[in-house]
Amino acid sequence: MYQILIYIVILFSSIYLLNIARFILGFIKNNNNIYQYDKLPPISVIIAVKNGEKNLHRMLDQLSKQTYSGDMEFIIVNDKSTDNTKKIINDYCIGDIRFKYVSSKQGASYLSHKKKALDAGIKSSRYEHLLFTDIDCIIQLKWIDSMAACFSKEVDYIVGHAYVSDRKSILNKFQRVDLFMLLFSAKATISLNTPWASTGQNQGYTRTLYNKLCGFKKLASY
Repeated sequence: MYQILIYIVILFSSIYLLNIARFILGFIKNNNNIYQYDKLPPISVIIAVKNGEKNLHRMLDQLSKQTYSGDMEFIIVNDKSTDNTKKIINDYCIGDIRFKYVSSKQGASYLSHKKKALDAGIKSSRYEHLLFTDIDCIIQLKWIDSMAACFSKEVDYIVGHAYVSDRKSILNKFQRVDLFMLLFSAKATISLNTPWASTGQNQGYTRTLYNKLCGFKKLASY
């Protein structure tokens, strides 16, 4: 019995170490293939917001200052907010025609929560190339530039980088390590063409891909 336990420990330890080695190889693999269109693709940025008035001004200001020189629109989806979210979005829509207010009620009836809000945003957007982030994130001024540069005829899904700001609390340290491990494994497996994960904080895909996969229908119950 003791020997069997030893063998089991050795087996699982070997599998664990092999996966760690695989992650490391994938992480250091050189992937400098940044594909660019001859013409900058129009971009639709879609953000779902539920009671987000605390962060909404910051996010919408950052969107309005994006340096991307191609066409872009900002679809802000109000997901049944009970605060001033709707008014704030509409104020920006009046001042900048690139902003568009959408209600999550326009999403597919079989979806709920954020999936329904995102579906509503995608349906209301005009362009083929879609970018997504969360309302409590902080985006850089060249965020759209960096993401759009990765799209091509061969690339229809993009997993972007994200990180947690460094603070003194123990919880913050845990969050930083947890997110780093997620993105480390995502980057490694993507480099090896066997993707395991991505993050909704920073990602992009095409409308064609979304429709091909029937949107969020397969995830409707989750």
